Amino acid sequence: MPLDSAEEMLNPMFVAIVSTIQEFFLHDFVQIKKKQLVVTDVDQFNRVLGNLMKKLKEKAASSNDARVKYATGNESDANLNFQTIYGLVQCTPDLSLQECMDCLNGAISYITSCCSNKFGGRVVKPSCNIRYESFPFYDPPTVTVVDTVETSPPQEKSKSSHTTIAIVVPTVVVLVLLNLITCICLRRNRHSMAGSNLEEIEDDDDIEIAESLQFNFGTIEVATNNFSEANKLGHGGFGVVYQGKLSSGQVIAVKRLSIDSGQGDIEFKNEVL
Repeated sequence: MPLDSAEEMLNPMFVAIVSTIQEFFLHDFVQIKKKQLVVTDVDQFNRVLGNLMKKLKEKAASSNDARVKYATGNESDANLNFQTIYGLVQCTPDLSLQECMDCLNGAISYITSCCSNKFGGRVVKPSCNIRYESFPFYDPPTVTVVDTVETSPPQEKSKSSHTTIAIVVPTVVVLVLLNLITCICLRRNRHSMAGSNLEEIEDDDDIEIAESLQFNFGTIEVATNNFSEANKLGHGGFGVVYQGKLSSGQVIAVKRLSIDSGQGDIEFKNEVL
């Protein structure tokens, strides 16, 4: 493509070429011949542009979101031969408020020397960049709207999860309490140690029993076909053992506690765990 044609396709801007030691050199990549836009009232233009850049740098540097130090906006003046100047400034997230301000001040200071009499320009530094044009070149901010929309579904999901937990936990707790009461009664009848039994029930072993319960009684009853004789596998020290099949297809073994088994809670814990 001929150089003249390529130049006419470019915006009137300046790009900073940054070296590894954070030095940069400004190069004028465009000398537009037919479409070059020249500002006739330079002082008035620089005043409006300066006001815009001042507002944007303060907004970007003091952003509440440390991940995004970015600001866009526009400024207009009736004395200019066009209506509005649009601007964008941005710092890398690692910069502090003061570091971002210093970087942007340095970039802004190059405008008068590099982009004089131009309606648009850009300066890029290692940790910040600025751009201004006579037309809107950025999308309108949508961060606030997106955050509001995305916040609602997790709350509804959280409520649903809490409802599910509220229904399942009481069933498990009832089963645990029934087993604990049975163990207490058996141990009292056999050893007549009412006081010591309650202390042993509250130790870490009982926490492990509660954690091992994964199914409510209704699920086990369906899995074993209501503890059918056809599902009976044998008889252990604590009761009858049945074969069951969950709705997922998983085959399980179920030991049903017999109240007259004569076994203690320690034996019950050992068999369950």
